[in-house]
Amino acid sequence: MGEIKLIEVKEGILSENDAIAQQLREKLKNDCTFVINLMSSPGAGKTSLLLRTIPRLKDKFKIGVIEADIDSMVDAEKIRETGVGVIQLRTGGFCHLDATMVKSGLEAIGSSNFDLIFIENVGNLVCPAEFDTGATRNVMLLSVPEGDDKPLKYPLMFTVSDVLIISKVDYLGSSDFDLSLLKERVFKLKPGIKIFEVSSKTGEGIDQWVSWLEEEVSILKSTSVKELNVTAMMAVREMVGWSQKKLNFSGNTLAQLIREITTIDGQSLYSVLIDEEGTVKKDYMVWLNNRPVKEQHSLEIPLQNGDRVLLTSMIKFSAGG
Repeated sequence: MGEIKLIEVKEGILSENDAIAQQLREKLKNDCTFVINLMSSPGAGKTSLLLRTIPRLKDKFKIGVIEADIDSMVDAEKIRETGVGVIQLRTGGFCHLDATMVKSGLEAIGSSNFDLIFIENVGNLVCPAEFDTGATRNVMLLSVPEGDDKPLKYPLMFTVSDVLIISKVDYLGSSDFDLSLLKERVFKLKPGIKIFEVSSKTGEGIDQWVSWLEEEVSILKSTSVKELNVTAMMAVREMVGWSQKKLNFSGNTLAQLIREITTIDGQSLYSVLIDEEGTVKKDYMVWLNNRPVKEQHSLEIPLQNGDRVLLTSMIKFSAGG
């Protein structure tokens, strides 16, 4: 009898998944899109956390949500009420998302149009930990009612997570959950992991979580190089000495871009186009993706890779006799 050949199917599947995930991660970085892969057991409070988080950030960032469930749209319908973009991935029996599924979701929602995307993974502490989704950060929720022994039972989930959110801390007073012991166990598995203690019911800890998110997204957008299509017309063209340019911009906002553009005589274009209050002077116009920009807050919105910026002077008409 010949020797039986052993084929490691799981190893091959994970290797292929990792390659797709890395491609996704590079694309998301180039698009300046920050993606959170939110993982937990069923009922730990992922959707409740999102319902607390989204209203705090949706005026600062363009937010999208990818919901994943075996067979339901309940959570997606709740998220839709917040007014952000949301799609549902129905896994049809799969207990996790892999990179290919996430890629389909990102393409469907149009990931490059968003600053921040939350992936609400299938409720499970085992399979989701094994499959890289290509997300920027892995965030795990552990609720107080689940107990403080979960790092002993599901070590991989804690090891692959960048952030641990201890949810439902309003139950601490009525349980034997040992917060110090949990942290000790978690830090042994993942030294340096970021930990937040929150209650979506009372709002405790939400400020700290949201502040961290805001900082992380802002850092990504400020350090990523974006290719922008900038057009200068009329008097502005004469000032800068060119009419069209593709600019590699490592800043964040439209105001920063205008500050970096210099006139022929070395002056910052910002001082020419923008008044002391931070609004566009009446003799000039600034357009972003075919929309006029006038107000100060509009100049502070984050720019995206591929954005189109038009800088021009106003057309003046003289009365004819």
